[in-house]
Amino acid sequence: MLPYLCKLETDLDYGSEPYHGSHGPLPVYRAPLKYWGPVDKALRSAALELGYGWSDDCNAPESTGVSTYPINSIDGKRVSTNDAYLEPVRSRPNLSIIGDAQVDQITFDGAVARGVVAVVDGTRQEFHADRIIISAGTAHSPTILMRSGIGKREHLDQLGIPVRVDLPVGENLVEHSGVWLGLAIRPEHQVADVAFRHTNCCVRYSSESAGAGRNDMIMISMNISSMDDAGRASGRLIVDTFQTFSRGKLRLASTNIEDQ
Repeated sequence: MLPYLCKLETDLDYGSEPYHGSHGPLPVYRAPLKYWGPVDKALRSAALELGYGWSDDCNAPESTGVSTYPINSIDGKRVSTNDAYLEPVRSRPNLSIIGDAQVDQITFDGAVARGVVAVVDGTRQEFHADRIIISAGTAHSPTILMRSGIGKREHLDQLGIPVRVDLPVGENLVEHSGVWLGLAIRPEHQVADVAFRHTNCCVRYSSESAGAGRNDMIMISMNISSMDDAGRASGRLIVDTFQTFSRGKLRLASTNIEDQ
């Protein structure tokens, strides 16, 4: 994976390192300490005082401890996948972008995928191509596959979907669970601008629990988690498990694409 991860990024600080990229469409930015908020600085100070070491680049192979949280922003604006990949080529004559569309299932010619059926502005349409890429996220990619007859046989049989390929689609889902701790921030520590970067500091460590690896835990600061009517900000500390042993599964509620 490393060559492809390097290909997608331009690391503004460590692009010359062999585990980073310097010519990709997504910027990787680390805010200088002077731009950090009060919760960032408090987490950094507390962790360093407790003996957690400082690491300049939390994406370096052996990094651990306290680090600046890298973000895909430049000039104060987040660069999304759309901004990085789609906007620069939007005017290409061989590119069509269709919004307000929901893919139902894949169409096949024998065992070869040849297109998709989608509901566009309320009307079912078919689209055909030599190559079909399903990139609909953790929840919707498996549901498209299962509605197309690719999934666990016992589940598809329950819904009357003809089985095209018996595969464990929708299995082995993993999420990092977390505890979000709300912080009431005193007036003298308020961040006035809601656009202020919400997090700049993270602390990674080991829980030392059975089977846990290095950096299986992370703490993250948030200077602004919400704003009240008077313009006062509250912050957060987030404690996440980055190594999760439990596994989940996803199943179709029905064959109707409107049913989540």
